[in-house]
Amino acid sequence: MMKSRVLRSDLLRVFATLAMVFVVVVQVDAAVPNYNPLRDPSFGPIPGEDPSYSDYLGVAPPFPGNLSSPILNTTSGTPGLDDVVFQNLLSAEWLVYNVYQQGVELFKASDFINAGFPNTTFDRIAQIRDNEAGHLRVFQDQISNASVVPGPCKYDYGLTGDPAQYLAFATFVELTSMAFVSGLTEQLAKADNYYAVFFHALNTYSVPFNTSTGVVTIPAQIEPLGLLMIAIADEPGAPTAESVLAGPLPILQAPTSLRPYLLGL
Repeated sequence: MMKSRVLRSDLLRVFATLAMVFVVVVQVDAAVPNYNPLRDPSFGPIPGEDPSYSDYLGVAPPFPGNLSSPILNTTSGTPGLDDVVFQNLLSAEWLVYNVYQQGVELFKASDFINAGFPNTTFDRIAQIRDNEAGHLRVFQDQISNASVVPGPCKYDYGLTGDPAQYLAFATFVELTSMAFVSGLTEQLAKADNYYAVFFHALNTYSVPFNTSTGVVTIPAQIEPLGLLMIAIADEPGAPTAESVLAGPLPILQAPTSLRPYLLGL
């Protein structure tokens, strides 16, 4: 288990070096077990099917966020072609997930209400945490049995108990984590066109996504809406699961009251 102190000013560098920090051992060859239930995609809640990945509001970490160690490989064969890609993404996802898990543990609903935020803020943080836990499981399931599945570190973000500071920090983490979405896209099979597809309620908005820059502008008509989801797809609107190449990723838009905190990061 590794302990890492993550300061707000250092977060971009942390994301840029995650692969070097976490994914050092791709495979453990000595005495590999033949079976580990955690390597079975049908073990535990299944993302996209179990409501616990969207509406669990408890403080205790949801599966697989309650795991504290890497999951060792169960075979000694050749690692999967994209194992390193998903190991890197999973390592980054552990960091993102823990931002929201720590928020659920540190704050109460009344903390945000008393600070002037909507009375649904705490529940939304818990629900984003749930969604990130689902991402953990999705990335875990993409790593072949011949490779190690990275586990979490212990993360110290320097949170002070200030609700506005926390929300600003969470927004910053979401923005920087987009670099990993674009990085995955570049390493997947080539397609003629890519689209950044934004979801809000039942509506979708698609804009071209340039994989060479990894930059996309949120459409002006949805920028004020608050919580959005984004996926990278090879078809406008991401009409099928097969068309989705990366994501989904929640984006917590920052209200005006958070701007002083964001500018200070």
